[in-house]
Amino acid sequence: MDDSHNISQTKKVDGPCGRCVGRSNNNANANGGLVYSNANNASSNSNANNGSRLNLGNTSDETASPGVNRHTAHHHGLVDSKRRGTGASAKADESLESGNITNVPEGAMSDLPFDEGSFDEFAILPEQMYPVDNLISEIIDEKNLSDSFDYVISHLEHKQQREKYWPKKDRYIRSFRRRVADGSYRLRREAVREITVHDGPKDRVVQVTTVFDRFGCHSIMVIVEKYTYPTLMKNAAASVKGRGMHWLHCIIHEDIINVPDLCKYYCQTDINKFYDNIDQDLMKLEIRRYIGDPMLLPMLDDFITLTERGLSKGLRSSQVFANLYMSPIDWKMILICERYVLEKDDGELELRFLYARYMDDSYWWSDDKKLLWIMFNVYQSECAKRKLSIKPSYAVRPLSEGFDALGYVDFGTHIRLRKRIKQNFARKMSRVKSRKRRQQLIGSFKGMAKYSDSQNLYKILTGQHMAKFNEINLPSYTPADGKKRFNCAAMQLCQIANRPIQILSVETDVQTKYGLRHLAKFRFSGDTAEYKFFTDCKEMKFHLENMKILLEQMEDDDTVQDRFIETTIKQVPGSGALRIYEFT
Repeated sequence: MDDSHNISQTKKVDGPCGRCVGRSNNNANANGGLVYSNANNASSNSNANNGSRLNLGNTSDETASPGVNRHTAHHHGLVDSKRRGTGASAKADESLESGNITNVPEGAMSDLPFDEGSFDEFAILPEQMYPVDNLISEIIDEKNLSDSFDYVISHLEHKQQREKYWPKKDRYIRSFRRRVADGSYRLRREAVREITVHDGPKDRVVQVTTVFDRFGCHSIMVIVEKYTYPTLMKNAAASVKGRGMHWLHCIIHEDIINVPDLCKYYCQTDINKFYDNIDQDLMKLEIRRYIGDPMLLPMLDDFITLTERGLSKGLRSSQVFANLYMSPIDWKMILICERYVLEKDDGELELRFLYARYMDDSYWWSDDKKLLWIMFNVYQSECAKRKLSIKPSYAVRPLSEGFDALGYVDFGTHIRLRKRIKQNFARKMSRVKSRKRRQQLIGSFKGMAKYSDSQNLYKILTGQHMAKFNEINLPSYTPADGKKRFNCAAMQLCQIANRPIQILSVETDVQTKYGLRHLAKFRFSGDTAEYKFFTDCKEMKFHLENMKILLEQMEDDDTVQDRFIETTIKQVPGSGALRIYEFT
């Protein structure tokens, strides 16, 4: 991790302005409607610290006037802003992660301030956005259906299966589009079968649907994810694009390195039979907070009720539903978890929360075990509201014993692979004789080992070194001809003609299979994607040579910010089938 990051104690995170709508509901009291018990459940805290650690009688060095909550006390100078040491600052409490997802890519999140005392994750979202309506047109869009079919078929296990279904693409798309457009699409339960799969030490009963229904479910859930997943908190992983097991492991380790004083202890929980105990009626209500399309909701309800109780294990939609089911719990937990402000190398400030969830496994950190147990009581209470129970294996432990999660054991100072992973790999390597299969196993093991301090272990088990490319200090490659290489897609001049473009770089006399050509890297005006084109036209080559001189002069001039030359390539009439192009 980059040790150059600065942990700010006093800087406030200035997020973009957003509309905050207070929906008090039952949140009339100072702590936003929640009652937090202390470790022995003997009393409750009605003047809770909204968004930071709680006031436990005389155990804290914080003091505030009766009837004044923590958030208000800060603004009146009643709270010591230095009490967290290297941890969360009081000013950081003013800005909290929000679920505003307008104009934000999938999985992203904006940090907007809002009133923690009347917290509701939908209170800060635009009123006209949720619940979302009129999604059928997006589901039956040609590109969405085509991409969904390609994805499902390409992930079939056997080559014979893939070859069988590729010719059926047009027929499947026409049939599914018609049934979704008139609202008649439903899962065919008579075609659903159950199989038992081995998932690590566990055996799971999984529902398997037909290829047509897999394609249909994927097409629907891609659009549902588009509008629902960005509302998840940042540290919610599992079944979220770009946020997998290794991603969350790196985020957690980065937090431990950044604020070790705040990560002395951690609490780890796991929900008992999570998928089986999700209440279907509550799940339907939760979906209706996001989706309001009257034609789509019966299809989503059909996915939820595929099994008699809980959610189906194996259905594409269950991953999305499970994350949304846990999302309100996450948002309640980040109100009371520890936090800190990270200043990045570019000066950008990021508010980081010491709470994370990987599907039904949740973790949080603090330097105070009492706070961890208070958070556990809140977490347990919120889970009970959703008819979920926590496994007896929950615990509060010091980090020095190792944080065992996501396939790794993190001690803060170093990271080890989980013992079961090492044993399983060694046993498989001793049995497998196929060279191809051994290479697959080694590649899989390396994918795990590279995120831990396991270089020696990797060498012992595989006989290979696990050196990273950026660690072996290889000299940079310089082509023998000294010409530039543009690593981007090539386009023909007919595709570029009559559209304004920006010439970014030029290389002359590049050897191709057709002979020497001039090469130009460009982008369309108003776009960021880069492309290149080749030309052998004498007139265009003449202009490109002059453009190259101008661009090189721009590179030497530090006052020039954007170095490009804007132009348009026009097609002019030629004799016969000859096409002639020129710059204008």
